[in-house]
Amino acid sequence: MHIRAIIETGGALLGERTLEADGIELPLLLSAHGGPGTKLLRGASHVRDAHADEWGKHPVLCFWGTDFIAALGNERLAGKVA
Repeated sequence: MHIRAIIETGGALLGERTLEADGIELPLLLSAHGGPGTKLLRGASHVRDAHADEWGKHPVLCFWGTDFIAALGNERLAGKVA
C-alpha cells in the first residue's frame, strides 16, 4: 500500500520493521501478462526481462488507488451499526 493511502485517509504510521526480520521475502511478479518488454519484478523492483516461458507462471503486479482501501472499507461497513 502506498504511504499516501494511510496518510490521506486519516491513519498514521506506528513504526517500521523490515520484512526480513520476520523471514518474509517479496514475491516474484510480472509487469504485464506477457509480451515484449514484460519485466520480472521482486515486489516492485526490476530483476530482469521476463523470459517467455515465465509468462503466466507468476502473478502480475497490480495496484490500488490511494483512496481504494477507504472506499472498500466504507462500502463494506455501509449500513452496519458500530
